[in-house]
Amino acid sequence: MFFATRRAAWRRVFLARIDFRQVQTDVKIAIVKRVATSGVSILLVEQNVHQSLKIAHRGYVMEKGHAVLSGTGQELLGNEFVKRAFLGA
Repeated sequence: MFFATRRAAWRRVFLARIDFRQVQTDVKIAIVKRVATSGVSILLVEQNVHQSLKIAHRGYVMEKGHAVLSGTGQELLGNEFVKRAFLGA
């Protein structure tokens, strides 16, 4: 999981790369939620599509280096392409 943070009010950019390989998914999600509630924007790259989209305000589906879909996390969870390609439905 990788995320970058930015505080627009300060006009400074904060970047953090966090390696969560050994951390359980529920703990990862709790950390991301806590950071997000502090007003910091997060760019999250994560393999667990379902959990990531459940908490995402906005999401993008990348294919061959291009964004092929975008929307709110809930919109993407309901999208038939996303369901078939990433959620095993």
